[in-house]
Formats: sequence, C-alpha cells, structure tokens
Amino acid sequence: MRIFFLRRRQCGVCTIFSFILCLFYIFIWALHKKRIIPPKVIIGKQNNGEDLLFLQNKSQKCQIPKLDMYSPDVLKYFKNLEPLNCEEKYGPDWLELDSNSRLQMTDYSKKKYGSNIKCDLHYVFRKDDFENSHKIIEDYKFGTPVDQTDFFYVKCQSGLFQRWEKFFMQIVPFQKFENHTRSDKWSGLDVYFLGFDSLSQMSFRRQLPKTVKFLEESMQSVILNGYNIVGDGTPQAFIPILTGKTETELPSTRKRDKDSNFVDVYPWIWNNFSKNGYATLYGEDVAFIGTFTYRLKGFQHQPTHHYTRTFFLEAENELGEKIVTCLDEDLMLHLKKLFEQGYFNNALVIVMSDHGSRFSGLRDTEQGQLEERLPFFSIYLPEKIRNTPSGSLAYKNLLQNANRITSPFDIYATLQDVLVWPDESELSSVILPLSRSMSLFRPIPDDRTCEQAGIAPHWCTCLAWQSVMENPIDKEFSLLLAESIVQAINELTEPERKLCAHLKLHKLENSRRFSPHDGVMKYSGVKDEDGFVPDFDEDKIFLSGIYQLSFITMPGNAKYETTLKYDATTNKAYLDLTAISHVNKYAKQTCDVDSTPHLSLSLGNPLNKTSISLTYRIVLLLQML
Repeated sequence: MRIFFLRRRQCGVCTIFSFILCLFYIFIWALHKKRIIPPKVIIGKQNNGEDLLFLQNKSQKCQIPKLDMYSPDVLKYFKNLEPLNCEEKYGPDWLELDSNSRLQMTDYSKKKYGSNIKCDLHYVFRKDDFENSHKIIEDYKFGTPVDQTDFFYVKCQSGLFQRWEKFFMQIVPFQKFENHTRSDKWSGLDVYFLGFDSLSQMSFRRQLPKTVKFLEESMQSVILNGYNIVGDGTPQAFIPILTGKTETELPSTRKRDKDSNFVDVYPWIWNNFSKNGYATLYGEDVAFIGTFTYRLKGFQHQPTHHYTRTFFLEAENELGEKIVTCLDEDLMLHLKKLFEQGYFNNALVIVMSDHGSRFSGLRDTEQGQLEERLPFFSIYLPEKIRNTPSGSLAYKNLLQNANRITSPFDIYATLQDVLVWPDESELSSVILPLSRSMSLFRPIPDDRTCEQAGIAPHWCTCLAWQSVMENPIDKEFSLLLAESIVQAINELTEPERKLCAHLKLHKLENSRRFSPHDGVMKYSGVKDEDGFVPDFDEDKIFLSGIYQLSFITMPGNAKYETTLKYDATTNKAYLDLTAISHVNKYAKQTCDVDSTPHLSLSLGNPLNKTSISLTYRIVLLLQML
C-alpha cells in the first residue's frame, strides 16, 4: 500500500509538472507570437531600392548603412528651441574688451551710468587641472591693458544697488616659443578643430541644419559618412585622434590605479605642432567631466600654449544651456565670419563630434545604436591648397574616402600630413601593408575592413550577409516577410483574378540578413568603469536589416528572390514591383502575361526565354512606442 501510494503521488506530480510545462510553452509561444507582427506591405516604386540600402558602390567591402534622418521613432526625441538671447537673460554689457586687450565702457554704460562705475578685475591663473589662483586689481582704470593671463572676470558696481559681472576669455600672445625646425614639405596649413559631444551625423544634421548647409554649400567641406567610433565614450574618441593609439596601448593614467601617470606622458600630436613653430590651444567647456580629468589624472603641466580648462573651472556654473539646437544660428555665423574674413584661407577646418547619443531614448532604438557609432565629422581643405597639383589629388582622395570606413586613427595620420605634406606619388598609391592609421588625403582602399581600421566587431557598422535560417526566431520572421510579400502580390493581382492565380507560400528556401555584426545590436554598455569590457545582451532580439529571401509559391511552383529593407521602427514594407526576381524560368506562369502586360514586370513571364530579371525592394519602417 505504501509503495502504491508513492507511485500514485509520483504520477500525480508528473501530471501536474507536465501541465505546468505545457502552460509555460503556450505562454512563451503566445508572447513570441505577440511580439513578432507580420509587416504591412505597401506597393510603390522606390527607385529600385538602391537609395535605401547603401551609401556607396555595392562592390565596396564595407557597406555603410544609410540611416533615415526623418524616421518617426527618432524625431520624437528632438524638439526645436528658440536661439539663446544672452542680453535678455543677463542684461546689456557694461564693459567690452578691445583689440588691444583693454577694457572699455560700452555705449550703453556710458549713457546710463556715465563715470559712476567702479570695477574690480580678477585675474585667473592655473595651479593645476583642478584648482586656480587669483589676483585682484581693485578699482581697475578703464583703458589699462589686461595682459597677464588669458582669463579674468570683472565685478562692477554703480551706486548702491546696480551690479554687473562677467567672465572674459582672450588670447594673450605667447612669447616663449621653442626653437623649431620645420620640414621642407610643410603644408603651410593652420588647423582649426571644433568638436561637440554626443552628436551622430544624423543628429547633427537634424539639430544644426544651418551649420551643415554652410559647411557643405559655402565652405565645400567634406562630410565623412563612414566615420566610425572605436570605443566607448569621449576619451576613446579623442585619444586615438590626438595620439594615434588607444588608451590601453598607453601608460596608465587612471586615477584609481596605483602609481599611474599624469596624461602628460601621452605622445600628444600638439607637441609635434609646437615643435614645428605652431602656437597651440586646447580646451573643453565642461570642466567637471573633462575628457582627461574625470576618470584620468589630468595634466600635471599645462599641455598647450593656451588652455581653457582654467577658465571653465571658474565659469561653468554660470553657463547652463546644453541644448545644441540653440547654437545653430550662432555657430553658423561664427564659421561664416571666420570664412568670409579670410581666417580659413590657410586652414584645415574640422567640425566634428566624438560619438552619437549614448544615454537617451534615441540610443534605445535600433537606429540609435548605429547612430551612436557614426558621429558627425567634416573636413574643409582651403581652395588655395585644392588648386595645387598635390592638393587637388588630396582633395580627390578626401572625397572618395568620405564613403569609406574610417576611424579616429585616420584623423591622427591626416594631422601628421599637415606637418609633412605628401608628394604626388604618395597621394596616388596605397602603401602596403596597410596601416591602422591612414591619412584621409591619401587613397584608402575600397576593400578596407573594420579590423584593418582598428574597429572592434561590436563597434563596426559595416553591413555583411549573415544566414538567419539557423535561428528559430529569425527564420519565423523571414516566413512572415515572405507571406506578407505573397499577400501583397495577391492584392495587386486581385482585379485580374480570372487571369492570375491566387498564390500561396509553399516553401521558404533561404533567408539572409545584411546587417551590422550581432555585437553591435546586442551591445548594452560596458562592464567596467573605464569602458574597456563590453557587455552584451544575448537575449536581445534583433530583426532590423536588409533581407534577401528565396521562396517558392503555389500553384506553378514559381521561385522568387527578393531583397528588402526591414527597420524595426514601423511595421510597413514598401514593395517595388519593378524589381522582383523570378528565377525558375520554366515554371508554370501564374498570370496570362499576354492579357496582363501591366503585371509582366512584377510577376515575370516564366515561359519567355528572354527572361525578365527582377529584384524585390522593400523598405520596412517600424515605430517603437
């Protein structure tokens, strides 16, 4: 009896366990079915789909994705704001700095206060990267040169209650230059480098349209469509540009590492320029999260002749606007002034960003993951240089390289060429073996890979064909795509049902996805505070990409090949019926083509020995709510 009782209880437990297991699988199946929704197919000509797929020639090894600047799931994260009005916020200026570094009263203060103004001048000097010292000149006499340092602020008073203060930044000419020997092949170019934080190329275009228009149309700057980041965060963007190396290839400068170095130990490229007789300036506008001072130890000695960290340690609490949209008009006018007044006639001008958005709702979208890796980068080469024999070759290469895969390492090599300008033979040939750092003025081969450019797989935005038939979710989604295509064909042929058979999907033969490396889309951040160890979400489902499907329909056993773009932001597919490949020529035709000539291009005439080549083009835009 006891044994019988145990057996019965064991059987009961098995039954309950089996029931729970079935419920679990039903739940997972239902959840999965709910998550993957068949796409809505919209029929329309899409310029054969070529403009929807790649940025450059399809023979190029690294295919750079073309992103949608106006995708609805992306635009919802942006808003237009009015330009900043500093006078409205802070009031009119009382003093201004003239061209001889002397403070003078403005017309406004002369009229309103006359001579009844008293000001104290506070010079600001650098002690180190985290502390300043001050020198106060009480009752400053207007017209006296202010030339002891680049940075100062004034506090003024008129009467008992009227007060005004302001920070000033200037350039006091540096008198003590090192002895320098300049190469006979020196380019003669100055370098103007202006960088922004967290702006992909698409975001830069969305938020700074006036600036982009001026760069492209007036200055004829070249924008790098394939400029790809090589690491996580700002240091990993600028260290390769300024040293040609990664942080891990250099001596440790991390604050938390025992016996670590100051970042002075890095081989900074501005040292190369100063040795060649250049006056140098480096600055950032957010001192509390400085690129080389937030996680790293900073500079023990001032790194360049002029260094704005000293200023922003004092002033950043007074500067609170962080919305880049507000900057568009001022930035465009700033570039326009320098350009039209001739300051760029002899300058290499770089306007760029370190990376796309990293911490926002935009970053959580699949397009946002690609945008993070494709920041804005523009280069202006002055007409004076472009009109020389070697300069015209350099400019031709720059235009060609705009659609090649490039990285921060290449900017380092480009800056090196400013110091020693390559001759025409160097500008006309590719030097083998390929270097990780390749100047943008020299030809970059079209078969260059991310690995050759120093870009790890989880940062690489190059698209590649990957089979999706092995993954159950990918395969099921490919079936849904094929069924949606067949349904769209049936809707098209419905008015001609007497002449065209109603098709059914018989078999999905193959499916490939043309998309970034899996690591790009499964990347969810870093495991360590230095940003060196990537963290991947292996459970993340990634469906976006360009698909190539091969399937058979019945009746007629007709085999089709289709290429379509799927974007997990909206559930729509745009089907170009002028581009379908009907690949088994002698299968039974599904439509009487003689009676339905308007369908012959979309469905093909399987019995026509001349064969009609067709390719399916679908853009599928998904909206994530």
